[in-house]
Amino acid sequence: LDQNNATKNFDLTTAEPLSITPRFRLRPSARFVETRDSNRRNVLTMAPEPGLPPSEAVVTQRTNVREISGSMQATYLLTPRLDLGIGGGGTRREFTEGSPGLIDSRTLTGNASISYRVTPRFSPGLFFDTSYNSFDGRPNSRTYSSGLAGSYVLTEHYTLDARAGASYLSQSTGVGDQRNTSWSPNGRLSFAY
Repeated sequence: LDQNNATKNFDLTTAEPLSITPRFRLRPSARFVETRDSNRRNVLTMAPEPGLPPSEAVVTQRTNVREISGSMQATYLLTPRLDLGIGGGGTRREFTEGSPGLIDSRTLTGNASISYRVTPRFSPGLFFDTSYNSFDGRPNSRTYSSGLAGSYVLTEHYTLDARAGASYLSQSTGVGDQRNTSWSPNGRLSFAY
């Protein structure tokens, strides 16, 4: 980029969860990002004569984007082997120059999980996630996901985590109360050091 201040990024989080009590831990995070970057999109232009199809053009421009987000994750040890996790967060994304065709948005998320420590190294469990996305002047959407999760400590420093389940998407069409809905599988595999 041709500017020194093209990106401003501020992250505030904890390396490890904060232990409030021996059984209760919190992990807060906050983030502010402001960028001035290239944005490329296709634009349809109506033909000057009726009956002709619209023409499509590629528009590239620099765009200022500001994103502010925060989250809080809490873990509570119900029994020596049973963990309950609850969390949530929010993100606001704004195009600060009012560029046509680019839409500000907000996302709210929530999650819950429960895991049981079968051995000191293996913990299976269940999870539930949800998110609500809203856009200025556009239809909104809701997503619900749930499934099975597992964590396995390979060695003192390596951990393998896996999740598999299904997601349900409900998206407003913008016409009355009509909604488009769909189901899809989801999964995640991570290896951490």
